[in-house]
Amino acid sequence: MTVNKNKPDSKPTDPKGEVITTETCKSWLGDDGIVWSIMLPQAVETIETAKKNTAAGVTLSGGKKRPLLLDMSKIKSMNKEARDYYARGDKRESCEKAVALIIKSPISRILGNFFLGFNKPTEPTKLFTDEKKALEWLKTFL
Repeated sequence: MTVNKNKPDSKPTDPKGEVITTETCKSWLGDDGIVWSIMLPQAVETIETAKKNTAAGVTLSGGKKRPLLLDMSKIKSMNKEARDYYARGDKRESCEKAVALIIKSPISRILGNFFLGFNKPTEPTKLFTDEKKALEWLKTFL
């Protein structure tokens, strides 16, 4: 896991501060109070990487429950152990109020639907193809 204090590329919602990058995900706390996590292209999520990504979210939330925008549009796969871990909550319950899953590819849509259908997340979780709509929904939890 790497921590970068420099501003990453592109979005106006990118951080002014800390960015945590694991093998599969780049995460930061946006100016909007939402934790942003973007799965890296062709990411293969396992229980090990899921635990690292969860630790990043806990760190970035600063001990406060916050909404999470998770863009999984470029993910390649997520194994059952990782899906079960994310659904259970564990340490995430202390930092997540709600989760918006951004899906755009057929693979991310299948994973998102499978996750919601079989794993029953502990916090409010919805699938979105439109980032703007996802943010509108998440802002209701601020």
